[in-house]
Amino acid sequence: MLAASTASGLAAPGLLTRPLAALRVPTLAYAPSNAVACRSGLTSPPPPPPLRRRQELRAAASASESGAAGSPGAGLEALHDAVERGDLRGVQAAIEQLQHPERELDTLLVRGNGIPQAAIHRAAQGGRETCMKVLMLSGADRDLRDGAGRTPIALAAAAGQEECVEVLLSGGVDKSAADAQQRTPVHAAAAAGQERCTRQLLNARVAVGPRDAANATPLHLAATVGSVPCLRALVAYGASTAATDSTGSTARQLAALGGHRAVELYLIAIESTAAASPGHPTRAELLAGQDQQLDAIYHLACTAQDEAALQDLERQVRQLVEQQGQAGHLL
Repeated sequence: MLAASTASGLAAPGLLTRPLAALRVPTLAYAPSNAVACRSGLTSPPPPPPLRRRQELRAAASASESGAAGSPGAGLEALHDAVERGDLRGVQAAIEQLQHPERELDTLLVRGNGIPQAAIHRAAQGGRETCMKVLMLSGADRDLRDGAGRTPIALAAAAGQEECVEVLLSGGVDKSAADAQQRTPVHAAAAAGQERCTRQLLNARVAVGPRDAANATPLHLAATVGSVPCLRALVAYGASTAATDSTGSTARQLAALGGHRAVELYLIAIESTAAASPGHPTRAELLAGQDQQLDAIYHLACTAQDEAALQDLERQVRQLVEQQGQAGHLL
C-alpha cells in the first residue's frame, strides 16, 4: 500500500513530495472535443460514464503508464522485499526495473509495522549495509525521514546496526536530525540501550545532551530503560547527571521510578565521586576504567540481577559514598 497522503497521519509533512507517476491520471478519451460535438449536433459533451467505469479507466491508465503488470507499486514492493531479505542482486534488479528511480527510491510504503518507510529505512534498520550502499549510490536520500520523522541513521542506531551507522556516518549524513518527538539519533540509541551505537555517535562528535519534546536528554532515556553501559558512555562524554526533564526529574530519579536499582546506585557513585573531587571522574578515567572503585561498581551494576547481587552493589556504593563524605547528600 502506498503512503501517498499526509492526511492519514502516517507520514510527516514534506516527506511525500515525489508522488509516483503511476498516480497521475491522464485525460481520458470518453469525451469528444467541441468540434466533434458540434458536428454531431450535440450542444454539450455527453455525461461522463458511471463512477465504477471511471474507476476502471483510471486503474487501467495507471497500470499502463507505470508499466506494472499488477497493482501500482509492485516494483517498489519487489525492491522492499529484496532489501528485507538482504538480496543484493534482487535489489539491483529491482532498481533497474523502476520507471523513475530518482523519485521511487524515496517513496514511502506502508508495510508490516504500519509506518511509511522507504527502502533505505528498511535497509538501515535491518542491518543490510551492502543493500544500503547500493541504494545510496543509486541516489536514495540518505537523510530521508520515514512516517515518524526518523532518518536512516536513527533507525540503525536504535536497532544496534553498527555497520550501517558507520556507513551512514561515512556518507556524511545529518547525525543530529530530530524526529517527530525531537529525538536525535543518540536519543534513539540510548533509549534502545545500544551502547556501541551510542559510543559511535559520541565519537562522531554529536551533542551529548540534546533535548527531546519532553526535555529529556539521552541520559534520561538510558536511565529510564535501565542501561548502565549507555549511562557510562554518556557521562564519560560529559552528560550532566543533574539535568532535569519536563517533569523536573533527573536521570537518577527516573531510574528509581522505573525500578532500576542498579542504575540508581551507579549514578549515586558517580555523583558522589564528582562532588567529592571537582572535575572527577574525568572523561578519560571513565572511558578507560582507570578509577578502580567506580570501575568495580560499574561491572557489578551491569551484572546485578538478583537481590544478593543488588545488596552487594549497595554495600559497595554506600562504602564509597561514606569514604567521600557525601552520605548526607546522597544516601
